[in-house]
Amino acid sequence: MIINKNVFESLCMLDFVVAKLDAPNEKLYQEINRPVGNISHKDIIDGIKKFRKIYTGKFSIQTMFMNNNMDYVEEIANLVSDIEPDEVQINTPLRPCSIKPLSEKQIDKIEDLFKARNAMGLSGEQAAYMYRLGGLGEAIVRIPKIEEPFVLQIPKFPLE
Repeated sequence: MIINKNVFESLCMLDFVVAKLDAPNEKLYQEINRPVGNISHKDIIDGIKKFRKIYTGKFSIQTMFMNNNMDYVEEIANLVSDIEPDEVQINTPLRPCSIKPLSEKQIDKIEDLFKARNAMGLSGEQAAYMYRLGGLGEAIVRIPKIEEPFVLQIPKFPLE
């Protein structure tokens, strides 16, 4: 949606924006994200890069790693490095679903590759901590340069 003018302008007014990037190419983008309509991988990447050039707040890239995109870690890391986010959130599916999560060791290897490209990420200890918390049904806020991530309780809707 970052390619939508109204969304783009609204995001520019925020202090902190997270963009999702799980695929380095059109084929994998279609397979993983299953977009509706005619939004291409190139549109998304171009929109994120354009946004990053003018956005002055804190900008993060969130990437979900799973078996589908494990062979493309280096390509994704290169894309993320080109975007130059303030932070990178390296994730794997932890909620109950049909996709098996990656191991802590695999996540550590991914993190090492991102760090080698000067992309920020979680420390291995933080990633391991969040990996263990994964089945709690809570959103875990991942912020680099802190000792312990904190757990954010999601309120039930409607808010009272």
